[in-house]
Amino acid sequence: MNSLNELEEKGQKRRKANFVWRFRRNKLAVIGFAIVIICFFIAIFANFLAPTSYDVGNLTEARQNPSWAHIFGT
Repeated sequence: MNSLNELEEKGQKRRKANFVWRFRRNKLAVIGFAIVIICFFIAIFANFLAPTSYDVGNLTEARQNPSWAHIFGT
């Protein structure tokens, strides 16, 4: 019985290693995984990246031409 469990463990390790190897060889899967991870971290740290609340806005300053205060306009 013990050898049967050892064979199952080796098979599971081999499948995991095979999955990782196949995943790393697929460039599109790695790029997709990276995009998902980046979106995940953006969602987690959104308050630090854009500290302004979504409901705060000054409509009188909307659609202004470029100036030194707003180089690309608003």
